[in-house]
Amino acid sequence: MSVRMDEVSKNRNLKERDPLLKNEAFHGHPKSNEKYEDGSEHVKISLTEGHYGTSQEKKNGKPGQGSIDENDFDDDDDATYYKLLSKHPPFRMFILSYLVSHIGEWFTLVGSIATLERVYPDSQTAKSLIFVLRMLPNILFSSFGGALADSMDRKHIMVILDFMGMFTVWLYFLPIVEDKSTEIHPEKRTMLVVLLYIAIFVQSTISALYEPARKSIAPMMVPEGNYLKKATTLAGIVWSSMTAIGSLLGGVIVSRLGLSACFKIDSLTYLLSALLMLNVSGNWNASTQQNSTTSSPMDGKKNPNDDSAMQKKKFTIKYMIDSYVIMIKEVYAYMVESDYKKYASFVFLKASGCIIFGAADILNIDFSHRLDDESEDSVRLGILYSTVGIACLVGPLIADFLTDMDKPRTLKVGCVASFLMITLGFVGWGFWAVRSFHAVVLFTFIRAMGSAVMWIDSTLLIQKYTSADMLGRVTSLDYLLATIAGSFSTFMTGLLQDNLGLGDRGVCVLCMSLGTCVTVYWFFHYFVFRRVD
Repeated sequence: MSVRMDEVSKNRNLKERDPLLKNEAFHGHPKSNEKYEDGSEHVKISLTEGHYGTSQEKKNGKPGQGSIDENDFDDDDDATYYKLLSKHPPFRMFILSYLVSHIGEWFTLVGSIATLERVYPDSQTAKSLIFVLRMLPNILFSSFGGALADSMDRKHIMVILDFMGMFTVWLYFLPIVEDKSTEIHPEKRTMLVVLLYIAIFVQSTISALYEPARKSIAPMMVPEGNYLKKATTLAGIVWSSMTAIGSLLGGVIVSRLGLSACFKIDSLTYLLSALLMLNVSGNWNASTQQNSTTSSPMDGKKNPNDDSAMQKKKFTIKYMIDSYVIMIKEVYAYMVESDYKKYASFVFLKASGCIIFGAADILNIDFSHRLDDESEDSVRLGILYSTVGIACLVGPLIADFLTDMDKPRTLKVGCVASFLMITLGFVGWGFWAVRSFHAVVLFTFIRAMGSAVMWIDSTLLIQKYTSADMLGRVTSLDYLLATIAGSFSTFMTGLLQDNLGLGDRGVCVLCMSLGTCVTVYWFFHYFVFRRVD
């Protein structure tokens, strides 16, 4: 199969610009020599092998391993969202599945907050535990989810977990109290809160196992470079759009149709998501693709997950623990001993942002509450989360025009600028939120724009420099650190408000100070002390 000379030339130039390409493999993609019709031999550094399949697999037409011919995609510099979606049906089904499942998550979040407000309304710590329990399974299980994503078919993982989620949502019906005026006995109140927390934890556990597979399947579906950037940005756009629509509709449905309607709709979205992913054909097992096309990133060391016998073992508790330990060792070795070492700081970017804006979830509930109109609290909460969604749509679209995957410095500038915007959001909340709900909405928009840009640009940096066979595990660590930081920030906010009498303004001032320190640190880290691209 011939390769255009301009692509070869472009890849050679990329090798000279990027130090990672000086190694035997970039992103786990080995060099290969290819003979042309004139008998000459040229070095081919393919940007579409590895994640997207080998040239031989393209020729054989194996779905999920590069079944789309390279010519189906134009030059990487001409990548567009239309070409991405129109020329790759598997990714199109994937993004529709993500759209459907994510809108349901917001119905459940608004419904669970409204349930707690009716059962146990006077405790900030109890409210913070909703968000902590949503994030805690990511600390406990996301690393195992990463091991699953790197050793099993990622599509199959997503479908199975979607079906499990469909039935899990029905646990929320146990603690529902539809009538706000219902008098609840203290013992029953405790039982209802515990049942609500169990439902949240179980559903979030399924999500923790699901996320590494979802995040790491997209780079397998599209070529690298700007197409991968478009795919990641599009996923962010879908997230933000569904956040805007789902949270607003969730608030309206709770207010007009009751709590049970939210949970019923969420159950149906899980089912539809699974059915959409079932339409994605092919093999999406990264370990089988990498074994046939690349060497291990730890040259000379045997990767335990590559052992075919281990792949066939049943997933017992012992196997889960062993896989977790193996994953931790492999990620540590990969980050410390390989050429990835100087890029390892990327996995701390999300955590730095989450430690700042983790308090926002508690503040959103407080700002949505108005004593003169308590009946519309759910609608106002939906408006705030909808504002978050719109901001997360606008922010990445603006950043998309200002950043380039071939210029990592632009992505790092985006991350530093995003920390500044998050900090400005808390400044506005601290000084003007008490006076007007419109001011709350405005500065929520500014803060959320920064959060979205930080999340996407940090993800792109990790995807750019992480090999395909380690991407699921590195992504899990990235998500794990962010979750720990966010959980700590959220829980401490509720605890400080309940035990030290810290008001909303005090929390905003604390977050503003922390945000200033984080912004200054990353600015000096990337542009003064470590000037690498």
